[in-house]
Amino acid sequence: MVKDEYDGIQSVLKSKNYIQKLYSLIRYKILKPIFLLRWDKFIAERIAETLRQDETGILFIGAFHEIIKKLPRDITVLQLKEIAKIRKYQKIIQADYRDNTAHFERLTEYLISKL
Repeated sequence: MVKDEYDGIQSVLKSKNYIQKLYSLIRYKILKPIFLLRWDKFIAERIAETLRQDETGILFIGAFHEIIKKLPRDITVLQLKEIAKIRKYQKIIQADYRDNTAHFERLTEYLISKL
């Protein structure tokens, strides 16, 4: 799964001309959500297989993953930060956040705040 994503990124970076680069980028953008879904399914299955009753696990994962929905119902999840807020933060970072400075600063404070 990692190799699939790596290959997609490499095809964009190694494209020899604009048309090929554009094609590779569009292809990668279409496939990226599929890569993410496969990763999420794999991670959730591994957690379900390996986490025993009365054990506690910890998972550090990117905000755009959807692991919780794929876990068995008998696994209790405690989120330390709200995923929706983290996603907003990441979208602002990826965009031009200069127009959203106050919002960006509030989200930054939220991320570094103690529980």
